[in-house]
Amino acid sequence: MKGSTTGEIQRYLKRLARGRAESTMRAARIRLKRLSKYFPDLKMINYDSYCDWLEFIQEEYSNSTVLQTHAHAKRFLRWANHKVIQEISLIRVKEQLPPIRTYTREQLSQIYEWACRDHPFGWKKRCAIYLLIVGTSGMRASEARHLKWQFWDPHTSTFFLDHTKTGTTRKAMVSKEIAAPLIDEWRIMLEKNDPDYRSKWVIPDLKFPLHPAGYNSIAVKLREVVSVELGFNVNSKTFRSTLVQLMRDTGASFEHIAAVVGHRDIGVTQKYYSRIKLDSNAETAYLKAIKEMVKTYH
Repeated sequence: MKGSTTGEIQRYLKRLARGRAESTMRAARIRLKRLSKYFPDLKMINYDSYCDWLEFIQEEYSNSTVLQTHAHAKRFLRWANHKVIQEISLIRVKEQLPPIRTYTREQLSQIYEWACRDHPFGWKKRCAIYLLIVGTSGMRASEARHLKWQFWDPHTSTFFLDHTKTGTTRKAMVSKEIAAPLIDEWRIMLEKNDPDYRSKWVIPDLKFPLHPAGYNSIAVKLREVVSVELGFNVNSKTFRSTLVQLMRDTGASFEHIAAVVGHRDIGVTQKYYSRIKLDSNAETAYLKAIKEMVKTYH
């Protein structure tokens, strides 16, 4: 088979784009670009060279990235009717899940103490509210950044999530003891700082409040400032695994954990969280876990 790999990929992506989200297409472009950089011409691809390419990207990228790239490459080569597809379809990249990291009680106490300080209005206060939300709810970073005030219920300390990774909606609870009061205080601060405040976002961009905060604006501050001040790495994902760990310690089932962290399929929960020490009602299990987490602060 002859032909420019880049040109064929462009044709493939144009057809693939029908009815698919831009985020899906962006991921496909990035992954297939790795194939075209290594193989400028389709005729260069055979079983041995493809295996060499997989070894090459395994040295450059994480295991999950290699798995996704391999999957996209197979779909493209099948579409292109490349003769190598029958052979490479049998190649299985071994999935290697990294160890799960969780916060210790001492670390949780330090994070809560930092978040509950009397920070003046600004990025530190926004980071503090963000940490209290992800730190006591099990939300993903993207879910926390897209929370809306209209879906905040201070009476039950719950948010209704209409922006989730799985595309489904759900409710998420935060700690009534430490998170809820400061969330309400944060709303008052936002309105006082801007009397005409009309932003719908709980975690807004401070310069352009009609937009939600960007991922980097939060992640960079956590990595370069908060983590340095506390002396250990602070990130959103570790809160989820810590909450899962504590829920399993209280006897919560995978079904209940999946409901709290927002997994559509408990198989996902079992796959990714069976790596930490795991084993009644989802809300009861959640409240027990949060009580234990908040106890480290008091």
